[in-house]
Amino acid sequence: MGRLRAVGAATFLAAAAFAGCGDDRESDEGSGGTAGQAPDTSGREALGDAGDAHASAGSGTNSTGGAAGRTARHGNPDEGGDAGARFVSGGASGNGTDDAGAGGEFFDSAGAGGEGACTGKTCEELRACGGSVDDGCGRVLQCPPCDACVLAAGPFHARRARSAGFSGTVELYSELYDVSCQSVDDCVAACLERGGSTAMCEASECVEGLPNESSHCLPATTWRNLEALQAEGQDPARDGATLTLVNNPYRDRLIADDFRFSIPDDATITGITVHVRRAADRLDVAVDDSVRLTSADGIRATDRSSPLKWSTELQEITYGGPTDLWGEPWSPADVNSPDFGVALSVAYTQTAGNGRAYVDI
Repeated sequence: MGRLRAVGAATFLAAAAFAGCGDDRESDEGSGGTAGQAPDTSGREALGDAGDAHASAGSGTNSTGGAAGRTARHGNPDEGGDAGARFVSGGASGNGTDDAGAGGEFFDSAGAGGEGACTGKTCEELRACGGSVDDGCGRVLQCPPCDACVLAAGPFHARRARSAGFSGTVELYSELYDVSCQSVDDCVAACLERGGSTAMCEASECVEGLPNESSHCLPATTWRNLEALQAEGQDPARDGATLTLVNNPYRDRLIADDFRFSIPDDATITGITVHVRRAADRLDVAVDDSVRLTSADGIRATDRSSPLKWSTELQEITYGGPTDLWGEPWSPADVNSPDFGVALSVAYTQTAGNGRAYVDI
């Protein structure tokens, strides 16, 4: 659908910011002992077993690189550590004996040598904060305080899109235009039978037919071409989900969810950002009606709709932000749920005629 970055033509994309870096551990084993663990969310460092400061096969130092296994040194307060072993670059693994660290896999200051370069991880990737941690290649990272450790998840694309007002098939919806009626009650009943919601069906009309023709039902408009949201395109009318805009009190919501976040259980959600790529077929026919988040409990209360009119070109609009919780707390389980998503509705700005709104990724 788009990214739960979320029709005129629009895209749904979502990202969540969270604090609390988890307890993922990166171990660097050798005869010099195991590397320290990534810091926990309290900001205190959980250090690994120091072992012997030098590898057992030699007594080379960091400057010579001749020790078997990586050279280790004890951390000190200035380096962010006060106990345990801290691995540094320059030692050679294997049985190297000369100053060049020959005979083994050599790690220089750039992390290169031996069989190939070593690419270290960042504090964010290690979910580490509040001290020093090995980057996985023998270099020490100084990570920010835990109260400043804010990570981002996403943005992710929605894997599911649907109309809030009609759950039936396209064929069942089309049948509603052919239902004969004597009153609007006939239209409401036919709509409910085919998968319409109460709100959507009660917005139906019983329209008087031409001479010698019976009256027929006119259902409220709903989002269609929803499968188009799973692939990006440049033509909103062809490649986007579509809503026919009319002057009707009922405004169908496009729901995009199932973003498949995997935020750690011990994280704290600090903000949610939604990106919507949207367009309309003409200027001055479409504006946001509402933009709300969804959860397993349904559509949430806070509305982040924008007063900006939808353009005729696909334009990405951002709602929320890294410090915006949309008026309520969110747990990792809430955001990781397949029901977490965005519900968007559009208002028609004219009193007669119709228009089109589109959403694409």
